[in-house]
Amino acid sequence: MLDAWFLTQSTARWLAERVPDSPLSPDEFGLCTALAAVGSVTASQAADLTGLTISTVASMMSRLGSRGVLTSEPHPSDRRARLWSFTEDGRQAFDDIQARFHSSYRKLIAAMTPELAASARAGMIALDDGLRADLGLAARPRPAVAHVAQAQLTLAEQLEVRQFEAWLVHRRTRDVGGAP
Repeated sequence: MLDAWFLTQSTARWLAERVPDSPLSPDEFGLCTALAAVGSVTASQAADLTGLTISTVASMMSRLGSRGVLTSEPHPSDRRARLWSFTEDGRQAFDDIQARFHSSYRKLIAAMTPELAASARAGMIALDDGLRADLGLAARPRPAVAHVAQAQLTLAEQLEVRQFEAWLVHRRTRDVGGAP
């Protein structure tokens, strides 16, 4: 597990150095990536998606709201909750950072064999799935392939692919009664 912690720290530093002028910290970028995958969410839903604590997510969303990246509105069916989503400027800034991130990421994985890159991703997914199961968190929606393959899809199409993939995994887990 210590290896995972070190990887997290190196990843945050790598992202900060690859996108030095980003208005988002590496943690905020991660939260926004989860938000971009699903659309409007409550702080509780974002905590489940990211694995962060609800207090950490609420604090980050509040900071992102005060900087004009996110906006919130009352939840239509739960008066206690608020739905958070991107502002137009926030989404534009996120899309720019995400494009630069993916460009750097493609360069990083190009140094690996395709088999090693796939194996590393599979290992990280398995570890994440194991941690989520142990913590009682829902499975996290994931893109079907590294973002390279989805570059020609619109963001709405990418979300649809992610939702379909999550449904397929859920169905398989339900039908087989085991982990994906």
